[in-house]
Amino acid sequence: MATAPVYAATPGRANVQVSTANTAIDGSGTIVTVVAGTTNGRRIRRVAVTGAAATGSANRISFFISTDNGSTNRFLCDVLLSAATISATVRGQYAEIPELAGVMLQNTNTLLRAATHVAQATNVDCEYADL
Repeated sequence: MATAPVYAATPGRANVQVSTANTAIDGSGTIVTVVAGTTNGRRIRRVAVTGAAATGSANRISFFISTDNGSTNRFLCDVLLSAATISATVRGQYAEIPELAGVMLQNTNTLLRAATHVAQATNVDCEYADL
């Protein structure tokens, strides 16, 4: 047992765009790597998704974890984005995924990955801390 607490050594951020339709949640199809783990571990602090266009269709973004560098993807959770056309009174597509806060990417082979249900560009923003 450690006698001293372990604090995050280096905060970081990753931003990727997913745009190829993938309706499967069994880990098959096109899945984009959002962020990879490190030798000492990486802890996810926050993940948010935003539509990348002024008009967005209703969409589902699925998140997966892979512990073998992307060969096998296991479904973690998903988030729904409502259809939106940005205007002075309508906000664009945005959602945070609280289920992913605290997920540990234990080594360099562990990946957080994402896929979009509808073929439209969606940005995935991930804040993390290296241990």
